[in-house]
Amino acid sequence: MSWHVPIAGQVAEHITKSNASIVLSLNAEGKKTERKPDERIEELKKTFLDFNTKMQSTDFILPTQNTYQKATITADPKKSIEQVKDTGNKVNLSEIIDHPAFKQITKPELLYFVLYHTQKHIHQLKKNTSQ
Repeated sequence: MSWHVPIAGQVAEHITKSNASIVLSLNAEGKKTERKPDERIEELKKTFLDFNTKMQSTDFILPTQNTYQKATITADPKKSIEQVKDTGNKVNLSEIIDHPAFKQITKPELLYFVLYHTQKHIHQLKKNTSQ
């Protein structure tokens, strides 16, 4: 089995950047939601776990490098996921925020986004490494 380092590196960088932006969003001042805080979770799951649909990423989380260090490919996404977890444990999860990509989204929904977004890219990496 070959390992496509440029692809793996780009995915790792993308996940790391995305998670960093989610940490910022989780820390953003929100307001108490007047809807169910988990209302959009199924929508997020359906969108991000549809492995047949290719999605367009927002510019600020696009990968920027052509070469990557192997240690960075594995360490940075793990570290960013830990930062999301830590932040999620510290913020008020009953809040809703205005997000540039998601519009009105609750903080728990952002956490589920991280889960589904990461699963989508793990699937992508497995598919690319098995070819």
